[in-house]
Amino acid sequence: RWLLRWGVVLLNCSHVVWQLREWETRSDPLAQVRDLCINLLRDVMSERGVQQRPLASTLQELQRICDALYHHHQPAARELAAAIWRLYCALSQLEQAPVAGTIGEGTT
Repeated sequence: RWLLRWGVVLLNCSHVVWQLREWETRSDPLAQVRDLCINLLRDVMSERGVQQRPLASTLQELQRICDALYHHHQPAARELAAAIWRLYCALSQLEQAPVAGTIGEGTT
């Protein structure tokens, strides 16, 4: 049962990441922020499962970036903030994932 749930969560996360990749701006600083957000995801998952510490720091950083962009004067920055917020919401579901390395130990 958990496998189906985490599969859906990861599908949602990947959908938002694709939206971020397709998001275009004429502003190099915003493109750099977008790329930073995508790079933050690098250590969240491993072959052993969800890495809780990197996940927590990624969520914290996404929240900080989202808050800063939300108050920005450029509409494109606020659009990016909305996409990052969707990524934050999708990723936050992984906080309930089994601890990495415990999947085969009776988790249902």
